[in-house]
Amino acid sequence: GVYEKEVVLSYDANGGDFCPESETGSCRANVGMEDISYDRPAFTAAGALPRQGYVFAGWNTRQDGKGEPYLAGEDLELDHDTVLYAMWVAGDCTPYRVEHYWQDIEGDSYTRVDADTEYIAGRTCDTVKAEANPYTGFHRSLELGRAEGVVEGDGSLALQVYYDRDLYEVGFDLNGGEGAAPQTETVRYGGRLQDAPQPQRRGYTFKGWYLNREGTDDAYWDFCQTVEENSGERKAMLYAKWVDETAP
Repeated sequence: GVYEKEVVLSYDANGGDFCPESETGSCRANVGMEDISYDRPAFTAAGALPRQGYVFAGWNTRQDGKGEPYLAGEDLELDHDTVLYAMWVAGDCTPYRVEHYWQDIEGDSYTRVDADTEYIAGRTCDTVKAEANPYTGFHRSLELGRAEGVVEGDGSLALQVYYDRDLYEVGFDLNGGEGAAPQTETVRYGGRLQDAPQPQRRGYTFKGWYLNREGTDDAYWDFCQTVEENSGERKAMLYAKWVDETAP
């Protein structure tokens, strides 16, 4: 007798961007008195598939690639339903980016340094790390950001490096003045001291705040300038300068 059944060849993109349509053929078995012959349907494996970040490497009857391999466009004969899985090799030029963020002078927010965003090519599925830039007045934040990640085939990986501003601590010494000295101020790099209340001293006129007791011109503190423009030290003490304008 002659027996017939349908055989279906279907596909699994295995992560690819789209999957080919299934195909159906007829398989016939001719059963004689002593032997059986088969008339198997012929199929042609689908062509290469696209996938961002990967290179198509053919088809396989197992998803893990340990089955029967087939090339794109290769002819095959089947006597049973079969699924072909796309095989992929990670690409070497998959893009990802590294973004750098500076802490604002005030508040809790950070601003991205757009000019320093890095666009890098890596291997899909590799783990990559972001390197910090040596910004003057900043240090890398250990609490914020995403310094490590896996390169995604679609190029969506974005690593972020956050930088906190260096802190400057500035105290005040009345240098003979009366009352309580202004409170110590902590200012971020790029910031300015708040104008301190003008101190008082009987018989003297206040002439400003200086980085030394003598009040030399090169030690004058300019409140209109940033902290780092006034002093190269992270900790500083400002001394009131007095002039006795009643003395001969």
